[in-house]
Amino acid sequence: MSGLTLSAGTLSPAFSAETTNYTASVGSNLTSVDVTPTAADAEATMTVNGSAVASGQAKATALDVGDNTITIQVTAKDGITNKNYIVQITVTSSNGSDGTDGTDGTGGNGSSSGSTTKPSEPSNPTQPPLTAQPTPASSICFQR
Repeated sequence: MSGLTLSAGTLSPAFSAETTNYTASVGSNLTSVDVTPTAADAEATMTVNGSAVASGQAKATALDVGDNTITIQVTAKDGITNKNYIVQITVTSSNGSDGTDGTDGTGGNGSSSGSTTKPSEPSNPTQPPLTAQPTPASSICFQR
């Protein structure tokens, strides 16, 4: 293959014919990505996740939240020799639990209100706190 592009996200590392494993990250607003492989040899055939694609043509590929594996297989003119390129695309969740704002996979705003909440006072501050003391029967007895 002489080229590989995605309609969203950035391949990491940058495409090189010798490199066969890539990663990319996209926001949760995406449900598909176009994968465009370009063959180095005009007589090679290619598939994206098992579906034939012409060199330089985009192939829409569905995405789910989480990790998605896309396999591009290039088969030489002899019909036997092939090479697989794997792209692992991570779709971030929209709930923000992954540290992003869920829109484009670049991160949240990191703001904080700057206020703190003081713990509430005990209902009866004159009573001593509860303490636990073991008894010979290995049970716990609470005492004031």
